[in-house]
Amino acid sequence: MDIYALFSVIPQLHLITFDADRRMIRSNDNIGRIFSAFLSTEEYMEMIFSHGKNHDTPFVLAAYIGFVWEAVYEKREGNLVRVHVLGPIFYSPYSNEAMERCLRQYESLGMSFSDKHKLIAQMQELPVMKYSQFAHYGMMLHYLVNGQRISMNDFDHMQDTSFLATASFPVASDVSEDRDVVYENIYHFENLLLNEVAQGQSSLYAAELNDMVQKGRLATVPTEYANVAEPSRSRKDSLLILNALECHKAIEAGVLISTAYRAQESFIEEIENTHSPLGMNQLHQDIHQTYCALVQEAMDEKKQYSPVIRKCMTYLKNNITSGVTTAQLADQTGYEPYYLNRLFKTEVGISPKQYYRDLKMHYAARMLLESEISIADAAEYLHYSSYTHFCSDFKAVMNCTPTDYRRSHR
Repeated sequence: MDIYALFSVIPQLHLITFDADRRMIRSNDNIGRIFSAFLSTEEYMEMIFSHGKNHDTPFVLAAYIGFVWEAVYEKREGNLVRVHVLGPIFYSPYSNEAMERCLRQYESLGMSFSDKHKLIAQMQELPVMKYSQFAHYGMMLHYLVNGQRISMNDFDHMQDTSFLATASFPVASDVSEDRDVVYENIYHFENLLLNEVAQGQSSLYAAELNDMVQKGRLATVPTEYANVAEPSRSRKDSLLILNALECHKAIEAGVLISTAYRAQESFIEEIENTHSPLGMNQLHQDIHQTYCALVQEAMDEKKQYSPVIRKCMTYLKNNITSGVTTAQLADQTGYEPYYLNRLFKTEVGISPKQYYRDLKMHYAARMLLESEISIADAAEYLHYSSYTHFCSDFKAVMNCTPTDYRRSHR
């Protein structure tokens, strides 16, 4: 059966085939080259082919602009022979203004002016269809190419990543012409994420969030109403906002302020250094899972120790750059130093002094890896009056000297 003739029956649904060397060898129409050029502009082609080397079932790829593609892999004796790409399609309507804005960035990345305008013209004709309908076309193509029946659950993005990695995070025009509805959807989306953070579970509302994606009701701030011209800047701003929201929610849920803000600042740097839409979607997932994990750790610690010991631990963590003594710690709890020391060792297994030392050394290890601070300055920063004492404690905890640790872990 001629698969190209078959898919030509479906209005505006494009089928492009590439060989194992990523050369376009056939299309079911005369505009395949335009969409092939778009796939090659970003790292989408790399993503599709890298995935196909280790997977056999179809792969769904959502581009920032709102395009959705399906890649079907044709293999012989386990080796990739061809990749058949269906699409792009939209899950929901996309305004002409949004198309123009998004493609300005792709033009700066190498897309020719001529190809950009040809692409805009073709984008206006692309089909808008539900996820289930598009998935059925992918299942049909997979059967025609490989003779294997599959279901929607076999699509790799449905199994291997969450909504955060597969969603294209549409802007306001993708969701609704009613601005109030857009903002209501944003508020609902943010609340779902923050509720997951508060409970330390990153998949609590996965079904509802996936449903929002598939129905085109997912949006984030800033929307196109904010008039942020560059799509990548808009996406970065969205990540920065959500990073801040989730950081504050994690602190409210019991994560130490210093721990939460350290994570937030680390993610700010990653956001600014990430430029591809795919990378930003993955980073969004990493941010969300990190804050949920931090909250879960805080909850586990809270269950494990008595209130007075948790209070001691929190005080020591929040004063890691000071020189807290057991007597000072006892003043915070109202217990006698001797009794507190014995109680702490019974519950934790080590004395407050050893616990504090371990905290300081793990903090020092991060400083040595994440900054150019000298070892002497690190010792002084952590309230060590003796450089030798600092190095001795570091080796006792990390099993090597500060110099060796920095050299071997960078």
